[in-house]
Amino acid sequence: MEPIATDLDKLALDECKVLLLGKAVQNVERGLSEGVLTREMLDSIEKLQKDLVDIALKYVQACSIVRVFLKVLSYSRIEHEKEASIIRLNDLSIPIL
Repeated sequence: MEPIATDLDKLALDECKVLLLGKAVQNVERGLSEGVLTREMLDSIEKLQKDLVDIALKYVQACSIVRVFLKVLSYSRIEHEKEASIIRLNDLSIPIL
């Protein structure tokens, strides 16, 4: 039996599509395609990731304490990955402007 997408799942996916097709993603893509990496771009990527988490959690059917826990855990992971990426870029001598 295949999983069935509920109406809430479809709403969440539609919101994610809008975000991923938006101006912020286009700006990040443009900057990366030009070979320019700035702190502002890394912050923008972090914000986009957190926005995706927020969209997903809006549709999670669980008690509020579970949603808060998932949000804190996800945000923490995103922030850790950003810092780890900065360290890796520095190790590779890739400048962040």
